[in-house]
Amino acid sequence: MFLLFIINASAQYAYCNDKKNFWTPIDKTHEVVSEKIIQYSSEIDAYFAGKKFEAETNNSYIRTGYQFSKYGSNPLNQEFLFKAKIELPQLEKKLNLIVEDIRRIDDEATGGNKVQTGTQVDRVQDLTAALRFEFLKDSNWKLDNDAGIKVKLPLDPYYRIRVSWKKVLLERWYSYFSQRFSWFNSSGWESFTDWYFDTPIYPSLLFRFYNSSYWSDKSSEMEWVHNWSLYKTYSPKLISQYYFSIQSLSKNQVTTLQSYSVGVNFRYKIYKDWLFLNINPSLSFARANSFYREYGALIGVELFMGSI
Repeated sequence: MFLLFIINASAQYAYCNDKKNFWTPIDKTHEVVSEKIIQYSSEIDAYFAGKKFEAETNNSYIRTGYQFSKYGSNPLNQEFLFKAKIELPQLEKKLNLIVEDIRRIDDEATGGNKVQTGTQVDRVQDLTAALRFEFLKDSNWKLDNDAGIKVKLPLDPYYRIRVSWKKVLLERWYSYFSQRFSWFNSSGWESFTDWYFDTPIYPSLLFRFYNSSYWSDKSSEMEWVHNWSLYKTYSPKLISQYYFSIQSLSKNQVTTLQSYSVGVNFRYKIYKDWLFLNINPSLSFARANSFYREYGALIGVELFMGSI
């Protein structure tokens, strides 16, 4: 999808001689693709609901991108990013088709801001396709479950249930908690926990304390991530995250420090609200490398289509 978008936009740009109109064909392509996403999801919704699509808001979208990363002596890593949500609002806004890469650090659990840790622990991913049903959703609580497959050969069925809670504490503090239990046919049960607190320091400065844990029935190990971040807004187009992160591992009732890292993540809005550039230089110290310093960097682009 990302490649087709770029090819189509480039083909249209070939007909534009005026440099001032550089974004015109790209805008047109983005508009057409976004309209198609909403149209197709509305048709699916009308089919299941047995009636024509009415004036309900449809928040279906596709989020895609590509990034390069390199950490220490590890080889250059290339990664395709993809997440799609087909919302079916006429089915009481409870049933959605979700295609996404499952990560140990969930985007939703970080308020839409990726928590960078300077290592590759939080970038473990598997593309999945599932139907999501929401049992409960109000101003504070949310309970949903997914049933689907991990997109690989052979196909790997999975089930996931998630409960999340969010609340404003003491007027200036905001808290979010998420607990997810997943079962995969290939690896058994897994548990993901995310919990963060944040508070504004200045109108353009936000402090966040983020914690996560990951447990696998297959390894019987518990992985921990603790992250302290400052989010700074420089302009409507540029935001940065300065962070210090600690990762540890618990096994046989013994917890050991695995790594700690510092870094900064720059997120730049290239165009409107749907094209972004991410740059993340970092410095990490890992047990596997005798805590010797390792430099790392990530650079990538993200593209949003559909309801933004």
